[in-house]
Amino acid sequence: MTLAEEIRKGVEALFPEGSLVELRIPKSSTGTIIGFFRDREKLIAAIEKYSGQVPAVYYTLNAPDPKLYDNIKMQDVAISGASGCHDDEVMVRNWLLIDCDPIRVDAEGKPLADQKCSSTDAEKAASLEVSKQVQVYLMNKGWPDPTCADSGNGYHLLYRLGGVPSTKELTATIEETLAHLAEKFNDGKVKIDTVVSNPSRITKAYGSFASKGPNTAERPHRFSRMRIIGALESVTPLQLAALKPTPAAAPKKSSIVIKAKAAEMNATQDSEPWEKLQAFLEWYDIAHKVKVRDHTSWKFVLIPCPFNPEHSQGEVSAFADDDGRFGFKCFHESCKDNHWEQLRERLQLVTGKKFFFITNLPAAAGVGEVATSKAILKRANTITPETINWLWPNRIPFGKLTLFAGHPGVGKGMATMYVAACASKGTGWKDCPNTNPPLETIIMSSEDAAGDTLVPRLIAAEADLSKIIMCPMVQTAKGQKPFTLDADIPTLEVALADNPDVKVIIIDPIMNHLGKLKGNSEQELRLGLTPLALLAEKSKAAIILVTHYNKSTGSDSIQRVGGAMGMVGAVRVAWSFGKNKMSGVMEMTPLKANIAPNMGGLEYEVVSTPVEINGQTVSMGKIVFGNTSHASVDDALASVSKDTVTPQYKLAAKWLADHLSNGVAKQAVEIYESAEYAGFSIDTIKAAVKELNGSVVKSKPDNPGPTYWQMPKPTPEAE
Repeated sequence: MTLAEEIRKGVEALFPEGSLVELRIPKSSTGTIIGFFRDREKLIAAIEKYSGQVPAVYYTLNAPDPKLYDNIKMQDVAISGASGCHDDEVMVRNWLLIDCDPIRVDAEGKPLADQKCSSTDAEKAASLEVSKQVQVYLMNKGWPDPTCADSGNGYHLLYRLGGVPSTKELTATIEETLAHLAEKFNDGKVKIDTVVSNPSRITKAYGSFASKGPNTAERPHRFSRMRIIGALESVTPLQLAALKPTPAAAPKKSSIVIKAKAAEMNATQDSEPWEKLQAFLEWYDIAHKVKVRDHTSWKFVLIPCPFNPEHSQGEVSAFADDDGRFGFKCFHESCKDNHWEQLRERLQLVTGKKFFFITNLPAAAGVGEVATSKAILKRANTITPETINWLWPNRIPFGKLTLFAGHPGVGKGMATMYVAACASKGTGWKDCPNTNPPLETIIMSSEDAAGDTLVPRLIAAEADLSKIIMCPMVQTAKGQKPFTLDADIPTLEVALADNPDVKVIIIDPIMNHLGKLKGNSEQELRLGLTPLALLAEKSKAAIILVTHYNKSTGSDSIQRVGGAMGMVGAVRVAWSFGKNKMSGVMEMTPLKANIAPNMGGLEYEVVSTPVEINGQTVSMGKIVFGNTSHASVDDALASVSKDTVTPQYKLAAKWLADHLSNGVAKQAVEIYESAEYAGFSIDTIKAAVKELNGSVVKSKPDNPGPTYWQMPKPTPEAE
């Protein structure tokens, strides 16, 4: 086969036509080269172009977020200086990579200090043998046949995951799966690479040339290639979860005796998780230069690593998520087994000081404990299948939760008035007939008053007001209060039993009706929404929740929904409202609709309508739907003003100044690597150097050696 045919074989085996693929070429003469491709022919041509011109060519196994393709300056082209895909920019997992990596050894059989070189023929043959053993082992456990590849220096097994959502839980499961295989098959000659579990993992672009280290007769450069195309079946999450490493034995008691009572500190119970983590780091005098927000968690970059002071290039971090869970990660192989518990144990042992975290998370019952409940099991053949009934066909279902999301002022509230009006008369729906009889609606709104806003809007929407019920408050023994999910779902259940014609419930905005539940806590949000979903199913009512987008501009649209991701997870259908920044047209676009065919969205406009109130004619807003739209939801998100966001290069300038603050010269390549861990691209760092206005001194002492960067250490007077 020709080079292009080998490359095509790999691309076609891994990526369906039209898939988004990131091509990544590190260590080229111009730095890292990145390209985002949907055009298969251009991707193949780019791999062929760079093959043999660089040490190696890679691509991502899992599809990056489509916005990376939409926002990049040059599409279907590989360029220097672009930013690659990060773990949180992968939405689904398509492949599991099992890399049987041969250990490079010297003439005496001792591992080489530098493993970044080609393998010998014998080392590569050992990798093939282990890959076959792994394949047979997994086949006996019911796994499908894998796709098999030759990386040039070793052998890969690739198992389909079927496009399952990329979550932290799935990543943790894959980490355990690889650890299990490493524990079973690592033999001193070949190791199962356990650090390839992350979602944005790259692999060799099969068909391209692998040229690690010098090209010698013993360690030659070779072509990678796709060997065997596997089955179409996917590995199930249960099959993954069944492979777990052996639990670590309890550590032996330390021989260190601390005679004095250890100093102790309790984290403030009411503080945020990131504040507790910051207090923890300060208690143990751990330097933490950078704090970065990562969707549902805060990450602190630690310099240096508490386990190894040589790990000091920004590749170590501790993090706290909004649910009160803490973690630790060092990206070096020697630290791969050091997690949060190991960090706490080490710091407590070395310092003799204790730090106690007080959280409100309940403990989970474990295997072997006495059961306090009994599983209700029903065989599928005893359950009568049902079709989904729709309030608005293929847009708003009965018996489930529907979400309306968008920025303030885009017409979400008027859309709910439109729904209530159509339901009240059994007529309407722009795109299809309304086949339901007239239905009653309960509206809970904490932002708009019923008398001067909601009722006039309903009149403008031509609703039958006799079928609209307002619920501004609930009555308790202590007086009246707004309806909240943490306490009043039984109250709503009684109200529905007393008013059986109510089949539509609108809660606007849902974040104002959580009570004591935290909207940014995945666990607490589900505590309120799960019973609400069960009530919708029991009452056969369509429950519509209204929420706002947050102000983030760099997140996926689903992750921009106000509150935790549990908001989108709990609903079955979600709609986004906003202006398409491409066309300027207001659009209702599908954000999530996994129980209905994708019928596209609807264009709409908010028009002024005269309404007569107490003998006076006033103007009220009314939503009018128009043509069908097939735009993406991200196009409909209004962008945040640049004035409200600190430019990345300014954040990078502050980071760089801190990084070089000790006056020690550092290699430019090390700075770029540290910057990548901190979330800054090479182009951003270059802009940061300009922002520092000549403070960064560049030198090249041994031409043509590496370039060093340095900032003069401040004098005591300057400090």
